[in-house]
Amino acid sequence: MSISGSSVGRLAALNTKGMLTLYGATRKLSYYTSDINQTSFSTENNLTKAQSWSEPNPTSFPLVPYTSGVQYDPYTDTFIRNEGTSIVEIDYKTNKKINSISVSNLSGYDQQNAILIGIGGESFFYYLIKGTGELYKISRNFVGSPTLIGSIPKGSYIATWALGGFFHHENLYVLNGLGNLVEISIPNPLTTRTIFTGVTGQSFLFPLLTYHPEQVLYGKVYFTLCDFKGANYQIFKMDLGKAPNQPVPLSYKGTKEAPYANGSNEPSFSWTFTDADPGDQATAYQVIIQDGNTGAVIHDTGKVFSRSLRYFYKGPALSWNRLYCWRVKVWDENQLESLWSIDQYFIPNQQPKIYDLTGSHYYDQVTVGLTPRLSFKVVDQDTYPIQGFYISIKETSPTPRDVLTYRFIETANPWYDVPEGLLQADCIYSWEAVAKDRFGVVSNLQSAYFRTTSRLSAPFLLSPPNGIRTGPSPSFQASIVHDPIGDHQHFRLQLASDESYSGIVATYSTQDDPAGWEVFDGEEWHSFPMGGVRRQRQLVQNADFAIHGDSATSIPCWSPQNHWSYEDRLEVIDLTEGTKALRVVNGSGRNDWGMRQLLKGWKAGDKLKITLDAHMIRFGSAAVLKVLMQSTDGMRLNETVLSLTERSEQFQTYVAELVLPDGQSLDVLYLYIRFDGNQTTGSECLIRSITAEVLYVVGYQEVRFTPITPLPADRYWWRMNAISNEQGTISDSTEQRRLQNYFIVSSDTSKDPMGSWHFGLDASSYQYDYDIELYPDAYPDGSYIIEARAASPDTQLQLTKYFTGEAGKYYLVMIKVMSNYPDIPLMINTLKGPSTTQINTWQTLHMKIQGGGNLLEFTIPALQTASDQVTRLSQICIYEISQAEFERIDVDPGWSGDNLLLRYPHIQGTVNLAQARSVSTSDELSFHLKTPVQTSQAAHYLTLNAVWKHPSAESRRMSVPFDMGQVIYESAGGEWMTVSDAKTITTGMGSVHLPFRGTGIRWHGKKTPHSFIAYVLIDDVFLAEIDQFAESEEDAVLFEKADLPYGSHSITILTTQLANPRCEQPVYRTHIRSFDILLDEPPATIALVACNNGYDQKPTWEDLTHSLLHSTAHTFANKRKTASKWGINVRMVISATGTYSPVEVDGFGFSFE
Repeated sequence: MSISGSSVGRLAALNTKGMLTLYGATRKLSYYTSDINQTSFSTENNLTKAQSWSEPNPTSFPLVPYTSGVQYDPYTDTFIRNEGTSIVEIDYKTNKKINSISVSNLSGYDQQNAILIGIGGESFFYYLIKGTGELYKISRNFVGSPTLIGSIPKGSYIATWALGGFFHHENLYVLNGLGNLVEISIPNPLTTRTIFTGVTGQSFLFPLLTYHPEQVLYGKVYFTLCDFKGANYQIFKMDLGKAPNQPVPLSYKGTKEAPYANGSNEPSFSWTFTDADPGDQATAYQVIIQDGNTGAVIHDTGKVFSRSLRYFYKGPALSWNRLYCWRVKVWDENQLESLWSIDQYFIPNQQPKIYDLTGSHYYDQVTVGLTPRLSFKVVDQDTYPIQGFYISIKETSPTPRDVLTYRFIETANPWYDVPEGLLQADCIYSWEAVAKDRFGVVSNLQSAYFRTTSRLSAPFLLSPPNGIRTGPSPSFQASIVHDPIGDHQHFRLQLASDESYSGIVATYSTQDDPAGWEVFDGEEWHSFPMGGVRRQRQLVQNADFAIHGDSATSIPCWSPQNHWSYEDRLEVIDLTEGTKALRVVNGSGRNDWGMRQLLKGWKAGDKLKITLDAHMIRFGSAAVLKVLMQSTDGMRLNETVLSLTERSEQFQTYVAELVLPDGQSLDVLYLYIRFDGNQTTGSECLIRSITAEVLYVVGYQEVRFTPITPLPADRYWWRMNAISNEQGTISDSTEQRRLQNYFIVSSDTSKDPMGSWHFGLDASSYQYDYDIELYPDAYPDGSYIIEARAASPDTQLQLTKYFTGEAGKYYLVMIKVMSNYPDIPLMINTLKGPSTTQINTWQTLHMKIQGGGNLLEFTIPALQTASDQVTRLSQICIYEISQAEFERIDVDPGWSGDNLLLRYPHIQGTVNLAQARSVSTSDELSFHLKTPVQTSQAAHYLTLNAVWKHPSAESRRMSVPFDMGQVIYESAGGEWMTVSDAKTITTGMGSVHLPFRGTGIRWHGKKTPHSFIAYVLIDDVFLAEIDQFAESEEDAVLFEKADLPYGSHSITILTTQLANPRCEQPVYRTHIRSFDILLDEPPATIALVACNNGYDQKPTWEDLTHSLLHSTAHTFANKRKTASKWGINVRMVISATGTYSPVEVDGFGFSFE
């Protein structure tokens, strides 16, 4: 950097009252003031010639004594100066104060303190306390407080009278006491250096430095030094640096031989800016666009003052397919000019248009398989051939991730076949396609959503039960699960010799051979259809409006059509006997007012039967209630299936049928119910239900397989899969149960509890005096506990979890609750579920609910106005379950009460639970006569006697004393000891563990006045809290669980430090006397059949079981034969059906007439 000075000049005084001072200058104006109430200006450029000025401007200006710090800012045409205890900004033209900031709190404040303005229109300025050297930074908008930067040595500036200066980049420029120009580095630490001594010896007693950015000429900065008192001035120039480098174009880059092609005739040009001077920035640019062949200028921006490195074309419209070139040059902060960039050539080329992608613009309305053909349509308006396509696929739910990132497929075929293994079942994907023509111009980007086929739920196994013994040809039976997209299903049964299925013995499939397979339609069994079976027949979700929303106007599965006003109504109301109806009122006269639903589960070519149960209350003068079926765009299908115009006195049923278009043209299907017409005001109706049933599709409910060839006597493990026929999706195997908990609790207690659990608090409006904490490992089985504790009366606190239940799916909510007050309920939306009935005891609350695409609000009122209430929650579960499970919960005893805890153990996240099911075959005794007993004619009566032994239904018990080796005792800090006829522990903590095989367990122990409370876990799931206190010692059955499914189980007893409040001196942790292992056996069955045409190829067997059991004669109904002779034969079959006791037959005999 170099600085040089010009000749010294003298400014004449305006009058005898004051001396003239220069405060700032542009190329056109120079501003002067004096210590009188006047301001003058000169139109001459003070940098190039002697000064002259006009008469004093009549505009009044506040008195500026030469002892006051002041600066003129030509960027805003305002003065910034000291005034009293503030720094103020005064508009030159209006002479009004427009901004101020107080500096009275700064130590050493003085009106001589320097105000230093930057040369680049910065958003701040500096303020120098001359008495202390402290330098402050102040917002140019006069907001906030001054910020201390550091301190400047006093010898670096003139410490008396007014001082002017400026800053450039990160340096200040002021005069010191010797009259030298000093550069002060602003970043800490503040450093100074003298950069010019040319002003020494001049009579500048009260110096002021002024500057304006328009005084930057060809890399030189000019500033003026003037003197308040002597009215002297001197002009200096400072060399700031070098011109910027030649800019490099970043967009629309191409040569004349290979021009850049773009699908727009409104280009956006961008370029780089680099400069050898550190920190230098662009301040202006110029862009020229020319004809690429003739060189004629099409558009010239001229010099544009802007720091932008991009220009959006605003010139004459550019022609398609015409060659153009462009170039740019730039200026830096010092107004130094660069060279022109290298010419770049481009051709505006119309974009190809891509549209009609496989899928839907809505989130998940189109379902495809796992290897779909993603197709689209493309048109190039320039008729150029398509070079290829970019394909991108992203998974959006449940785990957002990139699947395929803009892979270029070089082909003209408008489709992409997704390879196997790329997509996963039951996921939502978005995909994008971009076409590219021969010039490289890409099309508009189009996207669509699709859902892959949901992985079917595993079939719900019905029989035979786990561990049972059957005959050599058992029937393996299961419920048919729902396929969300209505595909036909096939089934596969596998038998294995081991629990891990490493040795597959046999595989039976309805696709390979349907022999032995049957399906049940609710009334009778049928042979399995060759094309598979469909589960769903009715497509409308929430067809009777029974699924609850969080308000009357929130209707799960349904969405309003068109915007409504306060005069319109769309709400669910209660009718008699607990039924509901949808009330539709068109009070605003708006056309197309109603609701719609996206239907799923249909197939192209299906015939639908639409049934509407409605009460038409009133119509507008030209109103029509319509039921319509439409595709997304209303083009592929737009069919009015019902059109009602007449009132009805009561509910009536309206029916219509519709055949869906065949082929691939129909993407999605909407069902609409709405009022149409020009005069719909005042129309009203009640809709009790609306259904869309798929006709001629039998809704089979169950499937079973009976081996054609009897199985060898052995023990087998068996499992079953469902297979989607069209999409090929295979369900999970029945031995693998996928359990997912949608409620996750973080064990990190350092985090905000509610934030980490995604659990909301809803406290009362006036009382927030509560505490809520997370205690890991505090539940009896080691799970977390959420504890809410009230500290004052009238404290109310609800813990709320919001969850969106997907339409067509089912959910089970479970939570463990313990409180010192009863009646803590579980609520879902406005529906109140079960409540706790005991205090200070862990209880399980659960509710099942069907999802409707609506927001479900699970609420537990933890604190309810009691000042000392403490409520603990644990093992909160939100499980997605199958429809078969939903239908059994709270109906089947095995799916109720404590058994739910065993079927749905608490898990975090998603877990696959192994549930292998075994069966033992050939436990069946069957015998008949080798040769029929010949009779001369058809036997009429038959009397049969038999001697057999087979177990009947009974509950057997096996006792396990406390000292048996299979009972496992463990302790920590204590020791198990034998006292009388029981095992007990008095110090430390202990546990008892007993594995068993059976259907139940019973614990015999003792209750005493000195016993603690114990916890009982079955199969590692906490089930009960056992209070062992009694007023006097007594033997007792402390726990019993008798309804377990037959199989391997375990019981664990944990000691605690908890005791009944009436137990004053607890000593004994627990007592173990013995266990009873329970084994409930089903009865064996006996069946007897006989025939009187035993020589026929197909004898007519008749059931004689009743006659055998009741010792009565049987009368044959058959009177025909096909063989040459009559003959009697008898067959007896005894099946164990799960019993483990012997089955014996000693003999039988019969007589006939």
